[in-house]
Amino acid sequence: MLQIHLFGHLRLLVDGQPYRFHTLPKTPLLLAYLLLHRDTAVPRDHLAYLLWDDVPESEARANLRRHLHDLRRALPATADWVFSDAKSVQWQPTAPTWLDVAEFERLSQDTGRLAEAITLYTGDLLQELYDDWLIPHREQLRALYFTAVTRLMERERSRGDLPQAVIYARQLLQHDPLREDVVRSLILMRHESGDRAGAMQVYHQFAARLDEELGVTPMPETAAIYEAIAANTPLPLPFPPSPPHPVAIAAPTPAHPISSPPSHNLPARLTSFVGRQQEMSQVCRLLNGSTRLLTITGPGGSGKTRLALEAARWLWQNQPDVFPQGVFFVGLAAITNPDFVVTAVAETIGIRENPGQPGLPGLINQMRSQQLLLVLDNFEHLLPAAAAVNDLLTAVPGLRLLVTSQTPLHLYGEQEFPLATLALPNLENLPPLTELRQFAAIALFVERLQAVQLGFELTAENGQTIAEICHYLDGIPLALELAAARGKLFTPVAILAQLSHRLHFLSSQASNLPNRHRTLRAAIDWSYNLLTPLEQQLFANLALFATSFTAEAAAAICPDLSSEPTAVLESLYSLVDKSILRVLPEDDPDGPRFRMLQTLREYGLEKLSHSPTAAATYHAYAVYYTTLAQQAEAELRYGDQASALRHLRREDPNIMAALEWLAANVDDPENGRLAARLVSAQERFWSLQGRFTEASLWFGRILPLASLLPPDEQIKLLNRAGVIAQQQGDYTTAAVHHATALTLARQLGETLPLAHTLHYLGFAAGRQGNYEEARQLLEESLAIYRQSPEDNTASVTTLLNNLSIVYRRMGVLDKAVAVLTEALALKRQRNDQIGLPAVLGNLGQLVADQGDLEQAEAYVREGLRIRIGLQDQPGLLISIEQMADLLWQRGQTTLAVTLFAATTQQRREINQPLTVHVQQDRQEMLTQMRAKLGEAAFVDAWATGTQMSLDTAVQTTLAAKI
Repeated sequence: MLQIHLFGHLRLLVDGQPYRFHTLPKTPLLLAYLLLHRDTAVPRDHLAYLLWDDVPESEARANLRRHLHDLRRALPATADWVFSDAKSVQWQPTAPTWLDVAEFERLSQDTGRLAEAITLYTGDLLQELYDDWLIPHREQLRALYFTAVTRLMERERSRGDLPQAVIYARQLLQHDPLREDVVRSLILMRHESGDRAGAMQVYHQFAARLDEELGVTPMPETAAIYEAIAANTPLPLPFPPSPPHPVAIAAPTPAHPISSPPSHNLPARLTSFVGRQQEMSQVCRLLNGSTRLLTITGPGGSGKTRLALEAARWLWQNQPDVFPQGVFFVGLAAITNPDFVVTAVAETIGIRENPGQPGLPGLINQMRSQQLLLVLDNFEHLLPAAAAVNDLLTAVPGLRLLVTSQTPLHLYGEQEFPLATLALPNLENLPPLTELRQFAAIALFVERLQAVQLGFELTAENGQTIAEICHYLDGIPLALELAAARGKLFTPVAILAQLSHRLHFLSSQASNLPNRHRTLRAAIDWSYNLLTPLEQQLFANLALFATSFTAEAAAAICPDLSSEPTAVLESLYSLVDKSILRVLPEDDPDGPRFRMLQTLREYGLEKLSHSPTAAATYHAYAVYYTTLAQQAEAELRYGDQASALRHLRREDPNIMAALEWLAANVDDPENGRLAARLVSAQERFWSLQGRFTEASLWFGRILPLASLLPPDEQIKLLNRAGVIAQQQGDYTTAAVHHATALTLARQLGETLPLAHTLHYLGFAAGRQGNYEEARQLLEESLAIYRQSPEDNTASVTTLLNNLSIVYRRMGVLDKAVAVLTEALALKRQRNDQIGLPAVLGNLGQLVADQGDLEQAEAYVREGLRIRIGLQDQPGLLISIEQMADLLWQRGQTTLAVTLFAATTQQRREINQPLTVHVQQDRQEMLTQMRAKLGEAAFVDAWATGTQMSLDTAVQTTLAAKI
């Protein structure tokens, strides 16, 4: 006799002795399917597709032949266990077999043998295996077990054997700890047995678990029972309450029909539900309201299925009256023909096809009066079946549908529920551990890591690394779970290091996961294969964008897109519909902005790398962003500066990605020219952002390509490289760049390039303290500007401001005031928000020298506020220092020292030293401050400033009173 146990783990015994069953990985699933359909000849094609839905048909059939051979080899040689022919396969009905499932079903029909029956249920059906087809079998048997144990509990309670009834209740809750009807029964039984404290403890433990796992509270009737027990008042409900959904189930095979459908077939939880409590509450609220079709959308691996299951489970357990005919899960991943969706629904809810009225009409006729909830999972590849869904909803008023799909069904009345990725902390300002644990992505990763690495804890030492892992994976639940599974072999630091190849690294060996969820690549493959060829190419091209992008940018790099703006948007929204792109929620004057998750982007870039159009796409991307940077740079100098800054900040990752590609491909002279133009255009933006070290590196890398540019552009590039060198205090390098530019300018013979270069040289001389040389150069440049027929107002105002500094240092204050007054008028006339604060600050210093500290403060404050709006970091440091200087003059020495310390620290961080003479003046001033305060007070004030962030220093400056 061959004894086969399918409950819990698969076990075989021969004549009572354990039998070693060594097979290929999928042979146990083949055995299980044949046993669960033991009275039916199963078509070979059906078996092959069911078990190998992710390979071509011919390969699936070959796999079936190989596994049938493996099954026969692995079973005892004492009998012919499996019958097969060219068309079908069946477990041999006459084979000497004892099956625990068959015995459990038989005994469960006899109310006198229920206690014997439940001893056979040692765990869920094949709990270590996973396949979509197993779920309904597993849940039907589980429901049968629950019915049997519930009846035993009620019987023992009615007999007065409360201890045994409590044991049965505990047995039920071991399998489903959130069954609230059982919890109520347990509370009542503990109370009735005289254990009032025990009854209250059961309630407290249950309430805590509900709050932790689902973020909800017990039902009102449960709370009412607890309150009555706590107050020692009469109970509000009689005992026993009847189970919310009595069930009567037989084996899930054609030969063992379901006499009345189970109340649900929802898969049991294998892991806890983390981080979606708010979303679950929203889904339940919508389904409780007027919504009849709710579609949860999102990319593969975002947790759509799990959210739908948890919401369905909560509704079944807590609001059974809403769906008296039950809550059912219909897995659609294995179905390839949209026509079979109706069949899958009918089979799941136990409706037999009526030969006289087959298909959808027959299903509608039998469902018409039912009130139930169906969870249709993975609908995205079956969208033509949406018409049948619409017919069902129209004809069955008591039906509600909860659909998971990467694409909405686009039906009238559909409520889409886009599922965001899990919440992530701010990496730049990581919260304390107590708060960090509350972020859903962190909580999920840590809990799953603890499952494979016993004793792992989130600590101050590993918190930053774990937060970076979660960010790197975009907070995608599947990606986080796959990464955590690697914790068996890798530390968090090692996992983070491997994530640069996340598509290769993230995989799971768990056999109870569907194939599409065993690797991150497989999950995205599933989504990619649902796209049209044009959408696939669009996906690959759009992966180039390092951050969000506009429809205009997309059209620039996707030649297959229509140039008509409406058509471009339609193409992009088709990828939004399919969860490849997301639309950013904020308004933008340039129109909607789209974004691709970095995980999807890596996949798209991999696809693009194999495309014959890859080089052309990259080049179009680089051309677009070089042009954008040049236009924005012109706006920064002469136009709408605030808008240009905002635009450049938003596009910065895209611009830098273009620059990286150009710099890596300068063997093509056209790419070299674009790289040089892009670096030149970025100088102003980098300076305003305080990114001097980065800018210096890029200029050093690109300057050897200067000869690819026309002479006027070479001059501009060299001068801008010189400005960056000056900002870092490297006047030797700056002098070389400006001298080379001057030689080219004189050779070119054009006046404006010469004027610009003389201006840069004069500015550099002044920063080095060579004021007479600076005066001569700046005055020569100014004369050329004034003689030029072109409008050089922007250049003139900047030069006048720089010249005022030289005049002030030389002690020629009347000239300094004159040129600054002219500069201020011109800056205000042009509304030059970037240049205006510099003039205001210099005017403030001039009038302070003349003793008018009140007017000086007004000028400096105006400049400070403008720089705050522009987020001009280097400029903010100057304004803070100017205010600190005024505070010192007013006798507020401690605050002045603190602010000088703050700006000194910030300058170190952005690598922007003071000019030589300003540094000398500052040291003299600090020496006087130290003497006035005393060593201890000075050190304390300085230490306070070095700990200040830039934002704190700005707010402190604004609050200061001169």
